[in-house]
Amino acid sequence: LTALNKHLKVQNIEDVLLELACLGTIADIVDLIGDNRIIAKNGLKKINNTRLIGLKKLMEVSGIKDKEIDSFHIGFIVAPRINAAGRMDTAKKAIKLLLVENENEAELLALELESLNLLRKKAESVIFDEAVKKIETEFLYRKNIIVVYGPNWHEGVLGIVASKLTEKYERPSVVISVKDNVGKGSARSLEYLDIFESFRAADSYLVKYGGHKLAAGLTIQEENISAFSNELNNYIQTQYEETSIKEIAVDSYVNVKDLNINLYDEICKIEPFGSGNPTPLLVLVKPSLKSIKKVGKDGNHLSFVLTDGSNDIPVIGFSKINLLEKILTKPYAYAVTLCLNEFNGRKSVQLILQNIEEDEFFEYNIDEEKLKMINSIINKTKSKIIKTDIFMLVEKLNKLYNTKITAEEIVCMLKKADNIQYALKDDMLYIKK
Repeated sequence: LTALNKHLKVQNIEDVLLELACLGTIADIVDLIGDNRIIAKNGLKKINNTRLIGLKKLMEVSGIKDKEIDSFHIGFIVAPRINAAGRMDTAKKAIKLLLVENENEAELLALELESLNLLRKKAESVIFDEAVKKIETEFLYRKNIIVVYGPNWHEGVLGIVASKLTEKYERPSVVISVKDNVGKGSARSLEYLDIFESFRAADSYLVKYGGHKLAAGLTIQEENISAFSNELNNYIQTQYEETSIKEIAVDSYVNVKDLNINLYDEICKIEPFGSGNPTPLLVLVKPSLKSIKKVGKDGNHLSFVLTDGSNDIPVIGFSKINLLEKILTKPYAYAVTLCLNEFNGRKSVQLILQNIEEDEFFEYNIDEEKLKMINSIINKTKSKIIKTDIFMLVEKLNKLYNTKITAEEIVCMLKKADNIQYALKDDMLYIKK
């Protein structure tokens, strides 16, 4: 760039372009190491005092005006709004926002991108819900790869939906939108499977395709989707050994008492975090659980406290309602990241739940009196299968019997009891009489 500028002769070229280079580097999820780390680290300093009116307005409308902007804010708040322009309308609007010099025009463009991002979220949510319903009713999650399709799904968000399905089911997934008998789709994979090579093995059913190891796109005739899905599943079955064990690389084992502001400050010294330099993953072994509840508008998040008996640490599990049963049945370890929580000017640390390791040997001593309460509820119910929100059941039992029973105790007793069949799907408890 310096050499090129001998010809361009742009004054203060670093000030002009560094924050845009930082924005693009983080948003494009490249590894934040080497030169990229230097660009991101120094670019974030510029972004926190940005002279780009459009970027400033975009940060205002997205609610991060007064925050210290880091790689998380760029990757998960700013970048999705910029990308929403291209996904839902035209990318020219995002370009215009970054070039605009008039404050009123910048605010209008920022509000438009905010609106497009809300539309993106809505389209994504609708498709995700439809896809999950189809996957559950057709038992597609039992396949080696999930291939799901629907009519007129918005093509701009198929990749995001595929990523969410892959995360939810821990399976590679292909999401296809069909219009006029032609399907266009996006795929996301896991480390063990090269999705592009998998497509190559089944390309006789495809009109065209492209991509790399972890992500790909395709065009296919609707009548070929079923055969393509079968071919993919057969290929993966022969090429890869299925394993039920998911290995997670962690950075350090810690105790609850270690988790404080000092540790958080030490971790911050190796920012910015992102691809290639992820936030350190910490592991807590066999802490005790307290005060678990579901939170969020749709009840998809979990909030609870982990304790060693003397020290407590709050935990939030964003979109981790699917891990509820594992949490309630005394897991061996919690994989978490450390973050800062600021409220009313007060700073404290909390944990963000990433995953759970179940205990190989489940041990639990049943409280017979509390088990009688559960059996009493079961026996009073006329239907053969009881369906109830686990947290509502806790409230009902505590109110009915004037006791203190927890969701953890209920699920552990049901798991340990020999004569009770149950299933916990997210927060819905099913008990068969």
